Amino acid sequence: MRRILSNVWPRAAAANHGQIQLLSDLHLEVGQQYASYAAFPQTAPYLLLAGDVGRLTDYQPYAAFLAAQAARYDRVFLVLGNHEFWGLRYEAAIDTARRLCAEPALRGRVELMHRRRWDCPRTRLSVLGCTLWSRIPREAFAAVRDKVRDFRRIEGWTPEEHVRHHEEDVAWLRDENSETQEKMSDESLDLKAASEAAVAKFQLERVLNQDQAGRRTSLVGTVDGKPALLILERATFPTTEGYLGRLPGSLARLQNLGANDVYSWHMARAGADAAGETAADFYPDLKINLIYPCTESHVKKYSKQGVRFVTETPALYRDKIRPYMQSKRDQGRLNWVFNIIEGHKEVEDIIYRTPLGAAGDEGFLLLPDLNWDRSTLDALHLLGLVERRDLWSLRDLKKKHIPWLQHMKAKLTDATVATYPSIEADQLKLYVHYQPTYYHFHIHIVHVALEAGATQATGKARAVDPGL
Repeated sequence: MRRILSNVWPRAAAANHGQIQLLSDLHLEVGQQYASYAAFPQTAPYLLLAGDVGRLTDYQPYAAFLAAQAARYDRVFLVLGNHEFWGLRYEAAIDTARRLCAEPALRGRVELMHRRRWDCPRTRLSVLGCTLWSRIPREAFAAVRDKVRDFRRIEGWTPEEHVRHHEEDVAWLRDENSETQEKMSDESLDLKAASEAAVAKFQLERVLNQDQAGRRTSLVGTVDGKPALLILERATFPTTEGYLGRLPGSLARLQNLGANDVYSWHMARAGADAAGETAADFYPDLKINLIYPCTESHVKKYSKQGVRFVTETPALYRDKIRPYMQSKRDQGRLNWVFNIIEGHKEVEDIIYRTPLGAAGDEGFLLLPDLNWDRSTLDALHLLGLVERRDLWSLRDLKKKHIPWLQHMKAKLTDATVATYPSIEADQLKLYVHYQPTYYHFHIHIVHVALEAGATQATGKARAVDPGL
């Protein structure tokens, strides 16, 4: 005969409570093993005894076995198998099982699953249980009656009774399953509506954390007076060209941060302003960099790149890399750098500089990198530009440059800490790129908490220190 546990849904509150340990066909009546088998290993909070555990005619030892399990498990589900009915009439066996499960020693923890649904309080765990007698074709009645011992061991049991209870079990299970599915659908809709309403009720108490890029913020507060966490994360951009094509022209507000040569950078808001909001209340949700007019080199830079680790020999540098650097410098791609050094552009952004020309070959300046939003300190990214134009990359550095590098590192660090007092010197990283994006020697100054993406990858970023 078949027993079935149908429709078990994990608890929403704790997935562990959705785990059910299953035992069946123990046949403890053989050798009266009810007491000796009562301490088997427990592997889950719920226990399903799925039929043929013992016989109901062994009432006292069966009750003692169930009491032992009720003391160990949060809940015990008892499904009757065909052997439970042996020695009794069908109706008498059901009555006996109900009386057994109601024994005080079982502490109300044993559930008789005879065409019954059990719902775990305050969770979404539901259990549907029935014996589900097997289907017997009418033409097999005679053979089954002769060969299956149930028809001799269960009082008054006949193939007709067997089939009738099979059909009643199936009908009950189908109806209950359908009702459960409808209930789950309704509960799911209710849960969605309630969760959406809860977001709008969130009352902020304090900000817990914000990632370095400012894309994810964790807040603690309350909803209806109960503690709640709200994690805000910027969604990814849709990939449809229709949306992306409309976006630049649909921006509600746009604020320029700076412009230099073909480059400009802005903060923007995609959504409409809130009622009563003033210009001082501008909270952007987009940072926009514009390169106009752009070149094919710009297009290649911002396209998906293949990456390789290459061992650069002196011959490779002399024959391939250095000529490539020269060609890029000759294309006017450093005009924006020279504009800054000569004081034509971004003058108001300069954080520190040596007097222009006064330091000879050792002059340098410090300003924000165009990729930084200028407000998220954990994502701090500054740029140190040297005045001299004969240093294209770290390949041009010599031993004689070490004191100058040490001096420059100290000055850049001091200027950063003085400008942003909440940052300490040991929270800064200074490094150079090889290969750099543009061939004029420069140093990156970033917060140690800045997410180490591809620009800080091993082999790409080299720390500025005496061992450089």
